[in-house]
Amino acid sequence: MAQRQIAEARLTLPAQDNAHLTYQRLLALDPGVAQQVLDGILLHYLEMARQRLAVQDFDEAEVLYHKMHSLDPEHQTLLSLREDFMTSASTHLEALIQAQQLTQATAMYTQMRNFAPQHDRTAAARQSLVDPLLDQAERQSLVTALLNQAERQMRSYHYTTPADDNAYASYQAVLRLLPGQPQAQAGLARIAAVYTKLANQQLQRKNFSEASAWVKRALQVLPEDKALLALAKNTRQAQEKYRRQQQAQAAAEAAQVRAVPAPATVPVPTTNETTRPHRSLSGVEGSGEGAERNRRESPPDPQEAKLLLSASRQLVAGHLLEPPGNNAYETYQQLLRLRPEHPMALRGIQQIANRYEILARRAYAQGENQRSLALIGEGLTIAPSHAGLAQLRQTILESY
Repeated sequence: MAQRQIAEARLTLPAQDNAHLTYQRLLALDPGVAQQVLDGILLHYLEMARQRLAVQDFDEAEVLYHKMHSLDPEHQTLLSLREDFMTSASTHLEALIQAQQLTQATAMYTQMRNFAPQHDRTAAARQSLVDPLLDQAERQSLVTALLNQAERQMRSYHYTTPADDNAYASYQAVLRLLPGQPQAQAGLARIAAVYTKLANQQLQRKNFSEASAWVKRALQVLPEDKALLALAKNTRQAQEKYRRQQQAQAAAEAAQVRAVPAPATVPVPTTNETTRPHRSLSGVEGSGEGAERNRRESPPDPQEAKLLLSASRQLVAGHLLEPPGNNAYETYQQLLRLRPEHPMALRGIQQIANRYEILARRAYAQGENQRSLALIGEGLTIAPSHAGLAQLRQTILESY
């Protein structure tokens, strides 16, 4: 079983069917076999990490290293991966220095130092590659260039994206060169202020999902800012309060429905005529217009009708993806679980995506490119093939 799980890359997931769970069960029964299973898991992770190093994906390789460390911090494969990582990182750092890509080189050295601060290659990188390039005059020149670059990125609304051209990364590079540099710190505060303003706007509109997303982005820029931490807390509390209010309103409406008297029962005729099956004009039972009329007049499934009513109210209230447990997307998903390919549920999900396109285009027209891209991202998560959202995203990205 364990060999099959490893071959299928089910190393630690899913929770109830993975190789590490098999290893834990074998420990008490046969420690030797259990160790073979663990060796297989770690060797698989080692191979995955080496593949990432081959394409210079150092971040993912480091993630895999820490996964291996959590399983067995003294395993021989860890030492092998550590040496492979530092060798690849040193080679890449030297190429960056030769290409005069100093921002990326500084980031690479920082990652090496954090990964293995006492390693010989870390010390060699600092002495032979980083220090000669970052003497005081060159360091100040680089800081000036980075600050100018960050200002250009701010004017282009490249606050934290795209990954290879944004003001946040430029300001962080400055702070790595000159910790506490005031202009870089002020720049980070400006980025956080933009996101905070967007969060407050969405909070006032009770768009809690968007508000939370903007607060999260602001905290990525200033993770220890007390005002932002307080705003995050207020957003959660406001969302919970609003959810309780909606639940209370729904309960009140349900009580009103139950209070309406039931219609009087109409006696059912007992003549032989009523017991005969309905025939259409053509004489065929249940066919033609008669069958269609029967389908139209047959009562809808009560559970489906209730879900459709809830989804309609949530759409009107603007509860597209939030709050959890009371939004139109979740309700339509419940309908699809009851009846796959439910036409009204599929149409409703398309309406949600259309609503996101309207909101995104409105934000784009107001020059709020970052907010527009965030809205497009949410819309595409529920309707990945939505043509309008994809076209608008391409338009915005090309404008950069």
